[in-house]
Amino acid sequence: MAVAGVNVTYPFKQHVIALLDHVSPQARDIGAVNTVVFDSKTRVGHNTDYLCFRAAFAREMEGIPRDTVLLLGAGGAGCAVGLALIDLGAKSLWIHDQNQDAALALAARLAALRPHARCEIWQSQGVVDGVVNATPMGMASHPGQAILLGDVEVRHFVGDIVYFPLQTALLRDAAARGLRVMTGGGMAVGQAAETFKLFTGRDPDLARMMQHFHDMTQEVSA
Repeated sequence: MAVAGVNVTYPFKQHVIALLDHVSPQARDIGAVNTVVFDSKTRVGHNTDYLCFRAAFAREMEGIPRDTVLLLGAGGAGCAVGLALIDLGAKSLWIHDQNQDAALALAARLAALRPHARCEIWQSQGVVDGVVNATPMGMASHPGQAILLGDVEVRHFVGDIVYFPLQTALLRDAAARGLRVMTGGGMAVGQAAETFKLFTGRDPDLARMMQHFHDMTQEVSA
């Protein structure tokens, strides 16, 4: 049976690049691959994180202030999410990661890609419009929060790219504080749709996939 490709997730999105024959320009800019397509005898890497997070945020957070955002995580997904936030209007992007070197490297990469934006390391001070978690913290296998909302003054929203569980501890904390929240569901479905298109060359029915995802998550939470 022929295999059209594979999806790559944490913690291999950056390491897999060394095994590929070609990498798409977007994946090269981001420095991470989450989808590999087997094209004849070559392995081609793509990154759907940027497009899918951007589409989900634009759809679910329309009109919400996002001038200053705190990004949690400087790994494979962090650059894609950070880049999307800047392209969505963030003028100042603060980056927080337990690995200080990774955070510094991501700040430098984003500043080079988008020199008009301010990209700096989070210094545990100041007010932000929103917070987005791009770490595995909150996953069933990584319980907890990458940051406590009591340690940062957030004015408007909190987003998460984790989708299992859909309601992470971070999002429950944000909702209890009256903040607008965005789950990782929209990004997850978008990634599935983009992967389907890359593997088959066919346009998926995104609305149907969204409804199926909604039905599944309702069953799990029931």
